Amino acid sequence: EEAGVNESVFTILNNVAGFRIGSLVAAEDFADKVNYKWSSSLLLTATFIIVMRDFAFKPIQCYTPPSGLILGKNYYQWVPFVLALECLLVYIPHVIWNFLSKRSGFDPNGLVRLAKQSVDLDERRRHRLVLHLVTEIEEAMGLHEARQNWQNKSKAAKNLLECLYGMLPCFWYGRKSGFALFFLYLINKLVHLCAALGHLFMMRSFLGFEDLHFGWTCAVDLVRGREWRQTRVFPRVTFCDIPIKHLGQWNTRSIQCVLPLNILNEKLYIFLWFWTVFCISLTVISTIVWLVRVFTPKIRQQFVKKYLHKLALLVDKAKDEEEHQLRKDFVRVFLSLDGLFLLNLMEHNAGNMCVTEIIFNLYSRYKEQRREDRRGERHDLNDGSDGPSAVDRHDGLTQRRAKHDY
Repeated sequence: EEAGVNESVFTILNNVAGFRIGSLVAAEDFADKVNYKWSSSLLLTATFIIVMRDFAFKPIQCYTPPSGLILGKNYYQWVPFVLALECLLVYIPHVIWNFLSKRSGFDPNGLVRLAKQSVDLDERRRHRLVLHLVTEIEEAMGLHEARQNWQNKSKAAKNLLECLYGMLPCFWYGRKSGFALFFLYLINKLVHLCAALGHLFMMRSFLGFEDLHFGWTCAVDLVRGREWRQTRVFPRVTFCDIPIKHLGQWNTRSIQCVLPLNILNEKLYIFLWFWTVFCISLTVISTIVWLVRVFTPKIRQQFVKKYLHKLALLVDKAKDEEEHQLRKDFVRVFLSLDGLFLLNLMEHNAGNMCVTEIIFNLYSRYKEQRREDRRGERHDLNDGSDGPSAVDRHDGLTQRRAKHDY
């Protein structure tokens, strides 16, 4: 039990340690890193500046008549606490993604980091690491188990799944469907979007505005030279009612006070509003790009075709129809959506060289597997087996699925 607690604590510390700005290699794209790393870093910096301004300088300065009394001065102190809460809000989606992705059958962060490390290794060590990555991807995809499960399904179940597959190629009917990891990534995008929108609503509620475009309004007022007396936002001067005891009686005296910290708060919240809108726009664009990249059959085929062409493993369709069909099956059945998604992440974070070697080894192993399947098929025919073999039925299925790509 104690070991389990220690392991949980170690996992939490690892997730917190992943906050380092320099550690930018993860199973995420540029928009994700902007959302949780850059945004949280900016909010932490803003919190530090406000706290230092509160304690190191005078947040409020009051004009009082000359006297020997030192009057207490209070000021609205919740700004740094709200900024710290918003910092936590934008970082939570990253923790959720790390937690869920490891339970999808993959360890995308670990695989992407290994791919990045392979770039800086010598040829021998890089080759060994690439082979390790290829093996990890094959095991995570659960290819052989998925094939066996498909062959064991009844005819009615196969027909139903083929029908659903035709209507929605990414239909998710289990972890081994080839869509689990990307499905979780789409949830991660949605959580990032909700966190950014929540940040806007928190700022609006905290500052007392009635709409969400308050940052634009404040910026326009600032450019046009409208003073706080007209906008009533971030006042620089206010009056404080201070009770003073004089001749045995308490009297209230109004004192004019200057709020220099509001000058900083105004600029800070205008910047945070524009930054949050930028993050929302970037997340929406990134999500659309991923949907098009993963769900468009032609783009998926072109992604693999690009690397096979570099390796001179691509055979023209007119010369070898079988090789062309093999490539389509490799993309559609072997890699599936999760495999293509993971390779795209590796390309984004580690570059082309590592992805080229990974695709070369994956494709070579897939071709060898298909050759063994065909040799087994011919052996069954020579033995006089009745009816089509399991491999034959599988090949027919992959050919029917591949027709959706074109």
